[in-house]
Amino acid sequence: MVTDIAKFASQLNGDMWHIHDFYFLHAAKKWVRKSKSAVLYDVHEYYGQYYAGKIPVPSFFKDSLSGIIEKYQVRSAKVLGAANVVAEEMAAPFRTKGVPVTVSPNYPLLSHFADLPSIPFKERRWKVLHIGTLTRSYGTELLIELAARSLQRRLPFEFSVIERFPSPNHAHDFEELLLAAGNPRNISLIPPRPTHEIPGLLKESGFGLSLLKADGQNEVAVASKLYEHVMAGMAVVVTSRKAQRDFASKFAVGVSVASDDSDAILDAMIRIAENPNQTDIALAEKATIARDHFTWERAVEPGVRKILRVLKNNK
Repeated sequence: MVTDIAKFASQLNGDMWHIHDFYFLHAAKKWVRKSKSAVLYDVHEYYGQYYAGKIPVPSFFKDSLSGIIEKYQVRSAKVLGAANVVAEEMAAPFRTKGVPVTVSPNYPLLSHFADLPSIPFKERRWKVLHIGTLTRSYGTELLIELAARSLQRRLPFEFSVIERFPSPNHAHDFEELLLAAGNPRNISLIPPRPTHEIPGLLKESGFGLSLLKADGQNEVAVASKLYEHVMAGMAVVVTSRKAQRDFASKFAVGVSVASDDSDAILDAMIRIAENPNQTDIALAEKATIARDHFTWERAVEPGVRKILRVLKNNK
């Protein structure tokens, strides 16, 4: 795949390349040497941790492997021209080596959220939404446990889940988990939606879920859906992964418990739901702050335009 895409891109003879994945680095460096043009390396994963976590070696080797991978991508970016990273924590190694870098988190478009929140929290406080990937590392077990336990406790929460399965095997695994939990009737599955339709789902929901497990890069990642949830005026429910828990504590009306215990999470959700007027005020304040800090137009686009000018001038 990489070879075919690189060959096709070379034939286009563009002024610049933009690559979005670690595995394009080798092909991009070849193109730079041949074309004398620049490449913007887009780093939207913690690739060191991600790939080290997939290599079957003892855990004490994984940190060393992660460091080797990180150093390789920084050296490569210096050859290519510049880097665009998803989080500020990623930028330091590039800056240390003199690589021009901008920070571009996966922020949503302000234009999709300008009119939200628009429905009083009281009218949506029992509606819970999951729009992320459905795998065990993204918390499918806890998701189903929350729904099943809510049903057992006769709580009025209703869980809507977008069917975002990476593969048929993941879909089958989710079906097996539902079956083992007795197919809780308070879970509704929703077909995948295009990005521009997601705000319409968010505005009708009171709580948004991000249930990452302790796996790979999850400890340092903030799921992009959290930015969307906050701007839509939703309370967020997160597991105890450090980065997303810190985000929820600072920028959201958040639910997080140290043990990731389903009953403790539900108890915290009830406390928020039973104070709808106070919650509405807090959600509106957080949404206003989020629109200033976590949108493409205001927080990302200026930096990207600047780095592109740098690449153009250095050509």
